[in-house]
Amino acid sequence: MSFRLSFVAILVFALVIETSAVAPDSPTGVAITGYTINSLTIQWTAPADNGGNAITGYKIESSSNGGTNWFTLSSDTRSTSTTYTHFGMATGTSYITRVSAINSDGTGAPSGVSASEYPSTAPD
Repeated sequence: MSFRLSFVAILVFALVIETSAVAPDSPTGVAITGYTINSLTIQWTAPADNGGNAITGYKIESSSNGGTNWFTLSSDTRSTSTTYTHFGMATGTSYITRVSAINSDGTGAPSGVSASEYPSTAPD
């Protein structure tokens, strides 16, 4: 009986260790670093804590009304690159962006927002 109880305790302990990974922290330093007539290029720094599992991609969101409503530019980039370019933005509309990191345990909280940019003409 004692052996069986010990085995159950070890099994429970192993399950707790196995499930200790979580979604990653938020990326930092999100910025719109380039724009053209209809596109935005966004850069960020990967989160300091990946939640215990490797980052597998990023969720990219944008807002054209100051963050009241967000629309998804990419639900999962499926890349560890910290640069993303999105085409099809409306000319003359101001956008802010935010980024969430993804690992095998889920999608982390979104980053702080970028400064706004207007995809209207190429920057100087």
